[in-house]
Amino acid sequence: MRSIYSPARLVWPLNKIIRILLLSQALILFSAFAISKTAVAQVIDNNTQESTSVIIEEEPLDEPTLDSQLEPPAPAYIPDMQNPQSALGVSPAIIEIILDPGQSTTEIVTVFNITNFPIPVKGLAHNFTVNEKLSLTEDQANIFNASQWIGLEPADFILQPNQEQEIIVTINTPENAEPGGHYATVYFQPLIPAEFISQQNTFLTARVGILTFFIVKGDIREEANIKNLLTKNLHQSGPIIFDVPIINTGNVHIIPTGFVTIKNMAGKETAKLEISKGAVLPGTERILTAQWPKKLLFGKYSAQVAITYSADNRISQSPEITFWVIPWVMIIIIILSLTVVYLLLTIMRTRIVLALKILLGKADPKDVRITRSSRSSKN
Repeated sequence: MRSIYSPARLVWPLNKIIRILLLSQALILFSAFAISKTAVAQVIDNNTQESTSVIIEEEPLDEPTLDSQLEPPAPAYIPDMQNPQSALGVSPAIIEIILDPGQSTTEIVTVFNITNFPIPVKGLAHNFTVNEKLSLTEDQANIFNASQWIGLEPADFILQPNQEQEIIVTINTPENAEPGGHYATVYFQPLIPAEFISQQNTFLTARVGILTFFIVKGDIREEANIKNLLTKNLHQSGPIIFDVPIINTGNVHIIPTGFVTIKNMAGKETAKLEISKGAVLPGTERILTAQWPKKLLFGKYSAQVAITYSADNRISQSPEITFWVIPWVMIIIIILSLTVVYLLLTIMRTRIVLALKILLGKADPKDVRITRSSRSSKN
């Protein structure tokens, strides 16, 4: 007579257990694959959008930005059939001078042609515009406009291939100039020769610019404040971006520096993030940023930013904010997977318990017979 505890009787319930475990593991892997596939698709889509370039005919204009104080503006490119790396450049990128009311002064700038053909160039001074939000009226903003103070000699000229041209920039400060900062941009616009246009080629042209920062002596006020530190209330994971809106309420530009301090639920400092650099013009609001690159985060955090912005290191500090980092997608996947495993184990619990008893040598022969008879009746 064959023993009821023979290994053959253990095969069926053990196989079921293995199948349950494999099924739950497959479910977890499938969910993780679906999430990773979605993330990869988003990255590919973002890269595609970023790498898409459009060639605009004749005149897309590159406005210089305040970040040019840190990095000189890129030269303007004028592609041709023989030399696609041709360019028009200018030096220096920034002119910054302290002036007295009524003072006249000059600066020398150099424009150079890195092409294999002559280029007519036109120079002009223009009001320095920014993309930041203005907190002043148009008339108030004109107080800081210095474009009418600037003269160029020569203003129109032709640059031969690889030639440089020195330009005399004359600044005439009015007697009634307001104390504080005054700003303008000196542009040099390349003009496409007619013989190139007649070939019906597509050209990408851009003017290059020099930022001019003039500070008129007098009652100089360096004043700024932070509206609030901004980020989402709930994050799934890092990295986490913080926006720092800074309002310049003084009469001269400032270049704030500072840090975002992050603390965990216990009040312990976990990170200190440097904010991005950039100048803020008088009467404007500019949003600087800070990034927390850490990815694996969980729980409640608090953050606060403090900046210094003046010659005497004045400090402005934001109110403290709180935010949560909860990887809710992964939590849902784990809960669903555990639920499936629990349901399957619940359904098979009788056979699993019997299999474990047999393995431990504690099975009752009656239980085995009952299980066997119930299985036969189903068949």
